[in-house]
Amino acid sequence: MNTPVQAQWFTGAITNPTPGVLCDRNAQRCFDNQGPSISLTQRYLGNSAGQRLSAEQSGRPRPSEFQLSNGTLCSVPDQTCWSDGSKKRTRNTTLSEQLFASTTVDTSGNETQAARCSLHQQGRGIYDGPCEIRVVSRDGNLQRYAAIFPDGRRYQFRRSGDALQLEDATGTWPVELIDHGYTGVFRWSTMLLVATREHSQMRPLAGADSPEPGSSVSPFSPGQLIDLLFFRN
Repeated sequence: MNTPVQAQWFTGAITNPTPGVLCDRNAQRCFDNQGPSISLTQRYLGNSAGQRLSAEQSGRPRPSEFQLSNGTLCSVPDQTCWSDGSKKRTRNTTLSEQLFASTTVDTSGNETQAARCSLHQQGRGIYDGPCEIRVVSRDGNLQRYAAIFPDGRRYQFRRSGDALQLEDATGTWPVELIDHGYTGVFRWSTMLLVATREHSQMRPLAGADSPEPGSSVSPFSPGQLIDLLFFRN
């Protein structure tokens, strides 16, 4: 049984047990620079709190924004917390630095593309409509990408070399990326995401010799494929 870590820093509702981590005892959850974290909640608040958060977040991406029990609103894309919540006028410097100071995100070259996405879980359609596909950060061999839906869903992919992973509220999952010409098909856990970038001049991902739909044969590696889909060409 996972017993919550006991330490002297548990003196208020909002605590900072280690750099890059905030815990909210009133809300019974902990956060890192990507939002609510099940593993950190289990470590610092115990198994019961972790299981409740897991049940709540299962099947959904981590929220891009989250609010603490003291009213502070934190934004993952903006790497900032605001004391006045959704008004976003008063920056909470202390909590922003405690949560995001150790995170380096290069947003100077980020690109956002209009796309159409369809999402399925265990063969059941969840969403079919417009979305955005975005380069979140580029740092040497480690790059992050996101597919963002109008209903607030956000699926973030991490590429290290040719290995792709998805990070959401339930954990980290290996991702298979299949080349379907103008479309990328992402598979992980019980989920399937089909993303087609809306660009009339965009060439097929695999060029003129694109494989037939359903084929996993591609002249490109997964790392090259995700770059072709998310970057302008």
